[in-house]
Amino acid sequence: MEERGKRLHSVMTLPQVLQVLQEEGSVGVDLVASVQAFLAGNQVTVSADNKASIVPAPPAAKRAKVASHPTYEARAAACTNAAGKTLLEVSDPPPKKKPSPYPL
Repeated sequence: MEERGKRLHSVMTLPQVLQVLQEEGSVGVDLVASVQAFLAGNQVTVSADNKASIVPAPPAAKRAKVASHPTYEARAAACTNAAGKTLLEVSDPPPKKKPSPYPL
């Protein structure tokens, strides 16, 4: 873009955008924690001579714990759109069968 005479500047950081979205109720606490954990584990710094270096991720004990995603069944139960509900119901994988004690 700079080659074309346009210089871009960031208005907000991603954590600031997440905070606004969370305050507005557009994203949940779990998603915010997940994104923040991802950002913390994927930091890159650029030195004055334009060399990038990766910042080591924090130890696993300090990383944010993120709840697992809801199942298709739970999402289908909460869905208000008929077509979406049907898609979620057919997308739900069948329960895993226990192996038979009597092999064939």
